[in-house]
Amino acid sequence: MVGDEDHGPVLDRHRPALRGGVRLVLSLLPRVPLNVLPERVLVLGLARSGLAAAAALERRGVEVVRADRELGNDDELALLDGVGLLVKSPGVPGSASLVAAARERGVQVWSEIELAARLLPNPILGVTGTNARTTTAQWLGFMLGAPVAGNVGRALSKLDGSAEPEQLVVVELSSFQLEDVPRFRPRIAVLLNLEPDHLDRHGSFEAYRAAKLRAFENQTEDDSAIVPRGFGEVPGRAARVEFGADDELPVEPSLRGIHNRENAAAATAAARAAGATEEQIERGLREFKGVAHRLELVGERDRVRYVN
Repeated sequence: MVGDEDHGPVLDRHRPALRGGVRLVLSLLPRVPLNVLPERVLVLGLARSGLAAAAALERRGVEVVRADRELGNDDELALLDGVGLLVKSPGVPGSASLVAAARERGVQVWSEIELAARLLPNPILGVTGTNARTTTAQWLGFMLGAPVAGNVGRALSKLDGSAEPEQLVVVELSSFQLEDVPRFRPRIAVLLNLEPDHLDRHGSFEAYRAAKLRAFENQTEDDSAIVPRGFGEVPGRAARVEFGADDELPVEPSLRGIHNRENAAAATAAARAAGATEEQIERGLREFKGVAHRLELVGERDRVRYVN
């Protein structure tokens, strides 16, 4: 059983297999100077992402005001006193009254992903889309020997101080996490697919689409944009790489189904952009067992396959 935004799976938390890791061939992205952090920050939403963000800020001597839910009265405005930045968890919509009040006061508003990307020195491989994000992100983590974070199970801020500085990090990106990311720049950004979803949060498909495509906005010519074959233009200036289910792969993937072949093609394109060897890619395609509870093959008896 999978979790909702900012909450991990209820029954299982899949851990990526690490095998040494991949180092990017190109130079690392410069880390944003830490002196951009104000002295006092409000963290709104105290699920996994909010707690990790608060801890990362406090390690840097920042005074953190923590709020799990809006108070719904004038008292909540006092939470903004002296605050120079509001960091919001994915579950907090941009339309929330406290967020709107912060903007009116000129307080910067960042998502937890924006904060973490500024604090971590690691290059990021971001995976977004409507479907198959978790499977593809975990597949890439397995293939590249890279830590996986974001919507998949642990907040990106949680890696602060634990991941090797040159280590590529795979990040599953939801549309909620891609709100309020003014400088977020993944070295490689993957869009798997795009269909109407979360319209109750975004209000329209156009707004949902715009949120997803923010993964590409700050990319430069040194970066890679991995998109489905025939998909329209995306923002940013990254080198465009297209993929499709009929791509030639080093080996047929272990996971069955045309949808998984498409996921495998996306993972292969992203892994190549990250500098993985063909041997690493082939082994990853052949040995990855999938994500628990997602069309997971439980067993076979009397020529009948049982799938969870």
